[in-house]
Amino acid sequence: MEKLLIIDDSVPFLEDLKLFLQKHYFVLTAYSGITGLTLIKSNPDAVAVLLDIRMPDMSGLEILDLIKSGAVSSPPVIIISDYTSPELVVKAIKAGATDFIPKDVNLQILIQKIEVIKEKSGLLDKISYLNEMINDNRDPFICVSEKMKHINELIERFAAMDTDILITGETGSGKDMVAYEIFRRSAVNNQIFLTVPLSSLSESVVESELFGYSKGAFTGAAQSKKGKLESAENGTVYFPEISSISENLQLKLLQFMQYKTFAPVGSSETLNRKLRLRLIFAANENLHEKVNAGALRADFYYRIDTVSINVPPLRERREDILPLAQYFINKFSSRFYGNSCLKLSDDAFDLLKGYDWPGNVRELQNLILKTVALSIPDDSVITGKHFESLQFSTAQNEKISDENIDYETAKRNFKVRYFTNLLRKAGNNHNLAAKMAGITRAGLDKAIKEIPGPPA
Repeated sequence: MEKLLIIDDSVPFLEDLKLFLQKHYFVLTAYSGITGLTLIKSNPDAVAVLLDIRMPDMSGLEILDLIKSGAVSSPPVIIISDYTSPELVVKAIKAGATDFIPKDVNLQILIQKIEVIKEKSGLLDKISYLNEMINDNRDPFICVSEKMKHINELIERFAAMDTDILITGETGSGKDMVAYEIFRRSAVNNQIFLTVPLSSLSESVVESELFGYSKGAFTGAAQSKKGKLESAENGTVYFPEISSISENLQLKLLQFMQYKTFAPVGSSETLNRKLRLRLIFAANENLHEKVNAGALRADFYYRIDTVSINVPPLRERREDILPLAQYFINKFSSRFYGNSCLKLSDDAFDLLKGYDWPGNVRELQNLILKTVALSIPDDSVITGKHFESLQFSTAQNEKISDENIDYETAKRNFKVRYFTNLLRKAGNNHNLAAKMAGITRAGLDKAIKEIPGPPA
C-alpha cells in the first residue's frame, strides 16, 4: 500500500482524515511542522504530503521553501488549510505546492486529487527514463575551438535562467544540439523537451496544434484536445527555423510569449490558462535583414532576440573538425563493424580541414557516414583517396583568374563561383538558394545542370 503523509497541528482533524484515508493508503502523521519535516525527510517515496499551512512552530510555507531550495527531498505537496485567501493560495503555489484545497473539501475529491498526482508522478518517471535513453543516443557536445568553448559557457549560463532563447546559425551548424544542451543542463531536464517544426504544419491547423481546441470548435472536433504547448508544460518547447512563419502565427506566438497564457481554439473561457515553460527558437537566416525587408514583424523579432546564441559555421572553427570527424568515425564504425579502430591519415585530415563545409557539421557527419559505410571493414586508416569528392569541391571553390581566357571558359568559371558561393550562403538549401537568386527552384537546378565541364 502506498504511503501518504499528513502534517497538521489540529489533532481531531488529522485523526478523522487519517481514519478515512487509511482505507486507501498507508497513512503516516505528524502534529507539528518540525516533526512533519522529519517525516518528509524519512519518506521521500510517499505518494503525496497533505500539509497544513499555519502551524505554531514551523509553517507550511517554510517547509515548502526548504523543499524548493533543494534542502529537502519531498513527494508532491497538497496544502490543506482553513485559510484560503487568494494571496495565500498564490504564495503557496509559487513556493512549490502542487495544489491548495480547503479543509472542508469533499473527501472523495481529495482522493481524486491524490490519484491525479500519482498519475502525473508516474508520467514524470517515464519522461525521465525516456530522456535518459535520448541522452544516451545523442551526440556529445564537442567544443575544442575557442568559439565553441564560448558557446559552451553561454549554454551553461542560459540553462540556469528562466527565459526564452533564440539560436541563430547556418543550416547544419549545430543549433538543434545547442537547444537540447540548454534543456539538458537546466533544472527542468526531467520534464519534456518537445521539438515543433512549424514549417511542417499547415496554416489552417497550426493554431489548434499549438494551443489545442475545445469540443465542437470545428467540424470533426468530437472531443477537446490539448495543444503541443500545454502538453509540454513545465518543460521546453523548441521551434527550429522560425524565420519563415506567417505574420498571423508571429502575432499568436508574440501574445503567448508576453504572458505565457492561452485559450484553446473554440474555447468560451473568459480567462486564459497560464503555462510555465521555456521556448527556444532557431533561425538560419539573418532576422534583422528580414525585418528590414518586411518579411518579419519587428515586435516579434525584438521579443525573441532578448537572449541569443549565434553558432559559428564549421569553417570558422576548424579546430573542431578533427575531433568531430574522429567521433563520427568511431560512432559509425562501431555501428557497422562492431569496432572503432578506424583512424584518419594526415592527407585525409588536410582535406577535411581545407574544405569550407557549406553544410557545416551535418555535411561532415554525412560524409563520414558514407565513407565508413563504403570502406572495407579490414581497413584501419581512412586516407585522402576516400575523400575524392572533397578534392573536386575544394578545386571548385578555388578562385580562378579570368584574365587571358576565352569567353566560354570565363562564363563557366563565373557560374561555378556564383552557384558555389550561393549554395554555401544558403547552407546547401536549394529552395533558399533559388529564393536568394530570385529564380525558381527548377530554374536553379537547370542552371547548375547546364554548367559545362572543364575543357579537356
